[in-house]
Amino acid sequence: MDTRAEPGYAANWTTEGTSGEKTVTEAEWPNCTDPTPLLEFLRTSGGTSDRKLRLFAVACCRRIWHLLVAEEHHRYWHKDELEYWRRCQEAVVLAERFADGEATKRQLAAVTAYLRPAFYDPRFTVELSFSAAAVATEAARFATELPLNAEGVATEAAVAAALEAGTHAFPSQRVLAAKKKSHCDLLRDIFGNPFHPVTISPTVLAWKDELVVRLAQAAYEERHLPAGTLDNGRLAALADALEEAGCTDADILGHLRGPGPHVRGCWPVDLCLGKTKGTNMAVWLEWVEKGKVFPLVRGQPVVIGRRHYADIDTYADLDTDMLVVSRRHCEVHWDGCRVWVHDLNSRYGTYINCNHFGDGVHVVEPEGCLLRLGDILRPGPVRFLLATSCRIEPPWLSWHDGLLVSMARQMYDSRDFSDIPVLADALEEAGCANQDILSHCRSGGEHVRGCWLLDLLMGKS
Repeated sequence: MDTRAEPGYAANWTTEGTSGEKTVTEAEWPNCTDPTPLLEFLRTSGGTSDRKLRLFAVACCRRIWHLLVAEEHHRYWHKDELEYWRRCQEAVVLAERFADGEATKRQLAAVTAYLRPAFYDPRFTVELSFSAAAVATEAARFATELPLNAEGVATEAAVAAALEAGTHAFPSQRVLAAKKKSHCDLLRDIFGNPFHPVTISPTVLAWKDELVVRLAQAAYEERHLPAGTLDNGRLAALADALEEAGCTDADILGHLRGPGPHVRGCWPVDLCLGKTKGTNMAVWLEWVEKGKVFPLVRGQPVVIGRRHYADIDTYADLDTDMLVVSRRHCEVHWDGCRVWVHDLNSRYGTYINCNHFGDGVHVVEPEGCLLRLGDILRPGPVRFLLATSCRIEPPWLSWHDGLLVSMARQMYDSRDFSDIPVLADALEEAGCANQDILSHCRSGGEHVRGCWLLDLLMGKS
């Protein structure tokens, strides 16, 4: 009879990227076959969020769902053991609901509190038999824990599949490698390419009464269970609608039309639904005259200017030789809380919300100037709109006689932002499930005047 692997056996495996480092480079990201360095890179670069990581963990568990089906494989066990297996299935479903804001931390903690001691209950034969199934239940339990150990879930799920294919508790190395590779495919489906972040223009999302958003929502909801995979036909229809609406990004269209696997958290679907989560909230500069979108990445300044001297080259797209834009005209910073612009000693200056009459704000060095959502940045004759995927719904603003607005105003006026996590709780009660907003409040980072969320709540954007 097979013996059960020791608790944490899978999570203790160590891995490295193809370069030998426990991280990945831009060249390695598309081809890496081990999820651990990919997860490490996402964590250290700030390119992840609890929602996306938990959806990844759920997707890993759904790939070994058959090992969690008590009725098919463990029908001769007594009712307490069958209840344990059913709770493992419920744990995966609850973790998924929690990721989308449909379950609470208290519900998640209750399931974890049941599964952890039950795993070691001497009445259960789970310790002594069905090694693959036992490791699978560990993966399910890990998926509900706070904080989440995504690497642990992925590795336990891969080892469970390998043990199922192996003999006498020796995992199949071939299956183990294949499962780890498939988990990397899941990560790339959920996170895309963090080295080349993209956004979808608001005009595309608003096309035909938000048809793109409705198609994305249908693809997100109508999926294949218990595998949890999205329907490729619906995703292809979404790609067609995006293209017809004016989206020309080859990465977005190609991914949606690709074979997958596609699961909840699929990055183009998240973009359409405004579910791009975490500290890398979708904030972009939209070139008003050209309709081009330039995503801002936290901690990576963007220089506007001409030719190879700048990240955004206005010279190549201007109809005439407009030398009024300097080679390195201005620099835009996004720190996860606010956007700041600095003029780089340009010849003709940088302005915010400037009209033909000369009204507006002149960006002066060395102080620079705050750029709020909805502001128009003018380096010379070109205009860039600062936009975001986040929306504040009117019912939130009217909730409890405008309590959210009052809280935001009080923090803004007093410059005391210590209660901003309380604001997240209030937003959640008002119906907000947007993890960009909630994660920003609960991130523990520095909050200052100009914070994009407070600006949205107070109508300053």
